[in-house]
Amino acid sequence: ANVSTTGGSISLRANDELANAAKREAGTGNILIALGISLNTGGNSITLAIGTGPNPGAITATNVSTTGTVRLTSAGDLTLGGTVAGLALEQGYRGAVTLGRDLAVTGDVFLTGGTFAPGSQTLTVGGNWTNRGGTFEPGTSSIIFVDASKPSTIEGSNTFYNFTAVTPAKKLFFEAGETQAVLGAFTLRGAKFQL
Repeated sequence: ANVSTTGGSISLRANDELANAAKREAGTGNILIALGISLNTGGNSITLAIGTGPNPGAITATNVSTTGTVRLTSAGDLTLGGTVAGLALEQGYRGAVTLGRDLAVTGDVFLTGGTFAPGSQTLTVGGNWTNRGGTFEPGTSSIIFVDASKPSTIEGSNTFYNFTAVTPAKKLFFEAGETQAVLGAFTLRGAKFQL
């Protein structure tokens, strides 16, 4: 079964039952949204208040497709993959977001709380990358900036593993006074006189 909405919102809490759409792992309070199940909210945001207390639970959703933003607001861990319009680890979020497969973010990534650890997966970003208090653990991931229709600004100090921008006419801006480190490959490619 798929979970979708064309209006309103979908709220997932690890301690709730999500009938016919997610498997609740026995005894853990975790929700697993398997690869055969898609989570699609149209243009609405997905806000995940995974839980509170000493064992807040976790959500695995590796087949997400939404033109809304995935927002993490409290505690608990999320394993994510698919395509989203934005990813926001908000101030006060105390969990970790990992990638179970590649993730495409067509808009912005905001890290103001929690930990984002993509492991060895690829993250494509169409918009801005803002790190204002979250923790980014790059692992061996690749961050690829795409979408020439809008510039991308990289804000805050960051350490990336692989950093790539090869989309023709893509513009990148780096915040003055901040440090960007790349542990692996740093690849920029553009047309003649456009690098």
